[in-house]
Amino acid sequence: MVTGNRISGLIALFALLMLAMLAPDAAYSQGKGEPPALQPGQLLILTRAGEFLTLDLTTGHATPSFNLNLGTREAYDFIVDAENQKIYVLTSPNCCQVSERGISHVIEVDLHTGTTRLVFEKENLVKLHLLPGSQRISLAFYPADLSRLTGIEPIHECILDISSGICEDTLEMGRYEHINWLDDETFVGTIEPERSSYLVDLNAHESKELPVAALFVSPIPAEAHEILLTNGIGAGDFTRLNLETLATTGFSVQGEYDPTREFYPVSFSPNGEYLLFSYDHASLIAESATGAVVARWEDVSVPQWLPDSTGLVAMSAPDCLNQTSLVLFSPESQGVRTIAILENVCCFAVFPE
Repeated sequence: MVTGNRISGLIALFALLMLAMLAPDAAYSQGKGEPPALQPGQLLILTRAGEFLTLDLTTGHATPSFNLNLGTREAYDFIVDAENQKIYVLTSPNCCQVSERGISHVIEVDLHTGTTRLVFEKENLVKLHLLPGSQRISLAFYPADLSRLTGIEPIHECILDISSGICEDTLEMGRYEHINWLDDETFVGTIEPERSSYLVDLNAHESKELPVAALFVSPIPAEAHEILLTNGIGAGDFTRLNLETLATTGFSVQGEYDPTREFYPVSFSPNGEYLLFSYDHASLIAESATGAVVARWEDVSVPQWLPDSTGLVAMSAPDCLNQTSLVLFSPESQGVRTIAILENVCCFAVFPE
């Protein structure tokens, strides 16, 4: 016979379980440990399980800093809002969560207090981009009605208001593909299949057609209205475009390239001295003044510049033991150094100035 006390206990336990499932903020209410104390140029690493590590680039020592306690979910990506001391993490359900399959979460981490909260959830989120100074995030996602994803489906975007948790596409961003943000109010987007590219001003609600297809864009440092672009092919030759006059000039990098291979700019070093670009899935570095290629990286992903422009950090694909190497390259010394080898790495970011 089940006693009244036991029945009361079971009811209370069931109520607690239901509360945990129905209150998503509670799932991320407080991580374990102190929030990471970050310095400019320091490496912040996130594991798929939701643990943050800070990495000393000199010693290669990784220090556990904060754990999101994701449970059955997995970290997918994150961005850092250095100005407001916040981190925004994109998570997805693991392969076994049938009831949540496709549902992605955006979680806010407050670096002052270590508290976390669920900001937004939506099916099939694939990318997030912080719009600096605006308390907004651009979210990219696949349509929810797709029965399966192959990676080549069109990606839509909406603007998430962080305070309200509402993500809207009031400016018809869904019309554009290959969206490249220039600042918190403007982006370059392309309309397919005609492959027409536009400079879109969200604040003025205006768009201006560009004279060339701009699928891949990189702003040029210290030149407010100049961008470097390609349409994804035509290897060796970039187009430089003035966004005010729409005048174009050419910029070439030295070397021999197959013009049918994938080719696009990634980013300039913060001081503008070097250009990081991608060719046929390899990462190359060229001098901005001469176009001379000074380095080529194979089999690395998401290379990121250090704030002082002295080098780049990138990571390799996990090996059979699920270990990822983090490597540092210096353009000045032409040297590559393995900083650390870590397990279960999801992604990393170089903490900005």
